[in-house]
Amino acid sequence: MFSTGAQHKLEKNAVPQAITAIHVAVRPLGVPSVSSQIATLRKLLLRPGEGEAGEYFKKAANVRT
Repeated sequence: MFSTGAQHKLEKNAVPQAITAIHVAVRPLGVPSVSSQIATLRKLLLRPGEGEAGEYFKKAANVRT
């Protein structure tokens, strides 16, 4: 998300929030299975845990589109 009034993304306040996305990789081969990886991702989004990763997931879950 960015301000539509900004001339470019580097302009001050062009990006009104510090966390705009979390990128994750789901690997099709190996352990854990893809379904286990998706279940873990879903859990992190619905009930973020403690620590630094938990804080990022909390912020991402509260992002308004």
